[in-house]
Amino acid sequence: MILDHPAFQPFEPILRSIHKKAFTTGIQVLDAKGKTILDIKDDHQLFAKFIRGCHKGYQKAQNKIADVVISLEEHINNNIVSIKSLRSENKMNPTIRELEMQIMTARNRILVLRRMYDAIVFTLFMQRKWIINRLGDYKRSGTKPHRF
Repeated sequence: MILDHPAFQPFEPILRSIHKKAFTTGIQVLDAKGKTILDIKDDHQLFAKFIRGCHKGYQKAQNKIADVVISLEEHINNNIVSIKSLRSENKMNPTIRELEMQIMTARNRILVLRRMYDAIVFTLFMQRKWIINRLGDYKRSGTKPHRF
């Protein structure tokens, strides 16, 4: 799976940043108080602060994922328009292949970011597996999802 291309900034730092926001913010809250993960076992207030820190990290990570996915989708759409324009002018333009590689790279990045988002959702609901099982049920049952 190709995730890097000269047209984009390197993907690894973006992914590391999102991972750090999502999965270390709760621990950072404990570190700031001089506590460890073992201390939340007996201290309910500290546990609540840890959970709030985790949720804040999840929110920041989700926002970053959304920003990156939106910019990648815009890049894909712009490249598709360019490809259509180039094909109407000259069928054998070598730029078309370069634009197609950029689209493939952007789609691969979006897929990885969606998997990161899935990891956040799983972490939030891992104690309630029935929620995770129900997330995709409407597709199998033929019913439409509820609108809230």
